[in-house]
Amino acid sequence: RPQARADIAVFTPEQLLESSAVRFASTAPLTSDILSIQAARVTGAKFLLQGEILSSTIDLSSDEEQAKPDFEKTDWNQAFFRKPKQKDAKHENIILAWRVIDVESSRTVGTASLNLGTKTAAQQYPDLEIIEPDQTQLLIAATARETWKSVCPYVVKDEVRLASPWLQPGSFFVRRGVSAAKKGQWELAEKRWTNAAKFFPFNAAAQHNLAVAYAAREDFPAAKEQLQKATGPFSLRLPGETLYWLDQRHRNYNAAHEIPKPINGWAFPEPTPEQTVASVPAVDVATLPWWTALPLVKPPGWTWQGWLSQPWAF
Repeated sequence: RPQARADIAVFTPEQLLESSAVRFASTAPLTSDILSIQAARVTGAKFLLQGEILSSTIDLSSDEEQAKPDFEKTDWNQAFFRKPKQKDAKHENIILAWRVIDVESSRTVGTASLNLGTKTAAQQYPDLEIIEPDQTQLLIAATARETWKSVCPYVVKDEVRLASPWLQPGSFFVRRGVSAAKKGQWELAEKRWTNAAKFFPFNAAAQHNLAVAYAAREDFPAAKEQLQKATGPFSLRLPGETLYWLDQRHRNYNAAHEIPKPINGWAFPEPTPEQTVASVPAVDVATLPWWTALPLVKPPGWTWQGWLSQPWAF
């Protein structure tokens, strides 16, 4: 969920069931649309999101294996001689169909469907591989992120240039942060760049990359402020388009989430529409005053300062 939409609350089916006037004894709560909408009204929700799993190849046998006691998982007779077996990556897939219902009018205002697999989920959300090492949980978390796109603005992945110095004090720490950022580990990259900027404040590459890390966690004002510290003799080879990139992403972010213009304004002025130039009639040379034909002569009625400050044409 974007950081700017922290005011949005999400209610689970279990929480809606607690607000429902009718309680079910089954394990599938609120299967009726009428009861679901009524429970959503009680909680004050504006939209109701109902989904159906059309197809799924998720294997939950690994979860059952994890639930077994340790003495049932291990064959102690062959444990000493058995070679470690590499765990094969699972290729699971899930197809979901969602329906967005307006709680006030009880009408369907939108539908969405998604088809997501483990490989695609890992490519779109590389940070989930750190949070959810299990492929099944990674796919479920990625499905939740894809579902969020149907109810509010969302954040997409973008490309940006990072500074990777070599022969500078603190270059080793900066490059380690770049390596972590390429893997999607932005929190680790920000930590490394923060330490590099702390111990080597004159390292402009660390300051520059730290500004990009602030933008990765959607703090664009702090990113612009941090970028101002990327100065000095070591800033000659830094990407020159970073400030423009930050300003454009900041504009798009505020527009998508209906955030007002920042107090300090934008880094670049607003584009102004082209002004129309009125047509000028042609000048008849015969009607010009006599003094226009004399070179280096001050026209009558002109001051010396006004005449000398005019541009000369040769």
